[in-house]
Amino acid sequence: MIRTSILKPLLQIIAGFLISISAAAQSDIGIEYLEDEEGLVSAIIITDRHVEQLSVSNTASRDDAILGELTEVNDDCLKFTPAVPFDAGQDYFLHFFCHRINAFRHQLFRIGEDPAIPFPKVINIYPSSTYLPENLLRLYVEFDQPMREDNFLAYVSLLNEQGKELKDAFLPSRYEYWNRERTKITLIFDPGRVKTGLIAHESLGGRILKSGGRYTLTITNDWLSMQGKPLQSKFTKTFEVVSEDMRKINPQNWEVSAPRARSRAPLKIHFGRNIDHINAMTHLVVVDASGDRVAGTLVLSNNEQTLCFAPHKPWLNSRYRILIDPKLEDVCGNNLIHGFDVFEASKISANYVEKYQVLEFTPK
Repeated sequence: MIRTSILKPLLQIIAGFLISISAAAQSDIGIEYLEDEEGLVSAIIITDRHVEQLSVSNTASRDDAILGELTEVNDDCLKFTPAVPFDAGQDYFLHFFCHRINAFRHQLFRIGEDPAIPFPKVINIYPSSTYLPENLLRLYVEFDQPMREDNFLAYVSLLNEQGKELKDAFLPSRYEYWNRERTKITLIFDPGRVKTGLIAHESLGGRILKSGGRYTLTITNDWLSMQGKPLQSKFTKTFEVVSEDMRKINPQNWEVSAPRARSRAPLKIHFGRNIDHINAMTHLVVVDASGDRVAGTLVLSNNEQTLCFAPHKPWLNSRYRILIDPKLEDVCGNNLIHGFDVFEASKISANYVEKYQVLEFTPK
């Protein structure tokens, strides 16, 4: 038999609990989603006018309110339009003062994930070779769809052969180096450590990469796409480091294979080294005998050591020129003017810097 002295406070606790549940239920409000033409949730409709001081955040704190506009739809509904569309799969909090319970509340809601939107994948890491020089300057990570700009260093790590993460391997920056489509990001090794003779190189123990070492670049699967989807899986690239390459680029050492005339067979250029693939896409131009640029498709192969240029129209049996910007770089930052590690500005004339180097070929 339960004593009255025990039963009374127990019933009070239960009653208080039921009242709090009832109050919470009374304070929940209806939320509807509005989508734009691209299927993104661009606004929410709040189907309750017994609330005021409404705001939306992606945390449980009212202080983290996101920017947006609150408008009246009709006597019963309010509309909140964020400055940027809501992210699929993201949790949000609706903060409001509820008159029915005379208190502030927050209500969790989630923007549903569209199953038709695929999970993003890493499709390439450049340079693509598994043997990379000690004075490597950059890595590029390419995705199959646009990604978010969101502190890339939180998702990227470099491990040595023992599995230890190498801290500060990549240069931090307020601005991330994405291409226009936001599908390719540049990871830069600290140039101060790559280039010898500098204070950073000496004080930080030299280059991150050591010749003879084996390293693994790891990209975690919680990096989100622009659609709010995480990577399909973690991605790794393991590579071995070979000795430094500090030679400046000399196009006279390239091997040019001329295509057949009256065909659209590709022009092939063998560099004899790993060329930076972004540079190759922008710093090499083919022109015809009149000096007009030849339209075509450029593809790199053989670990970025070979360039293939396929014209949109058949080659003529006439002279063509390959214009090479002197700023063209290999994967170590060496260009046509100087090696990255031996740059001496006082020995470089302005005329030489501005002058394109030229290679000629004639389809037969």
